[in-house]
Parts: sequence; C-alpha cells; structure tokens
Amino acid sequence: MLSTLCRRRFIYNLMLMMALLLFLSLLREADGRGLDTVRLPDRNGKRCYWNCSDECDDWGVCAPKCSTDCFDLTG
Repeated sequence: MLSTLCRRRFIYNLMLMMALLLFLSLLREADGRGLDTVRLPDRNGKRCYWNCSDECDDWGVCAPKCSTDCFDLTG
C-alpha cells in the first residue's frame, strides 16, 4: 500500500515537473525569438536582442554567428 502511494506520488510529481518545463519553454518562445536570443536592457528608447545562431559553410564547419537587433520603442 505504501509503495503504491509513493509510486503514484512520484509519477504525479514527475508529470507536474514535465508540464512546468513545457510551459516555461513555450513561454520563452512566445515572442518567436527562440532560445538562442537574449533580451538586453532597454536603452535610449530602444529594445535590443542579442541573437546567436550556428552557420555552416560548404565543408560542414559550423560556427556561431551573433548579432544585435534593436527596435525603436518610441513609435
């Protein structure tokens, strides 16, 4: 009886943690920018993001390429 209760509690907690991780990952990608994007602090009326992605050449050698994209908040 006790082992069944512990097993059910463990499975319930595991499912709850998986649901929380899924929710957080969806929340992170809600703005469509993905996980390789970091939002920088707003400065001078602009919101900036630091984006990194892997770019591969014809020989299959890949290296990260990073850029900063800024958007004007003043409209």
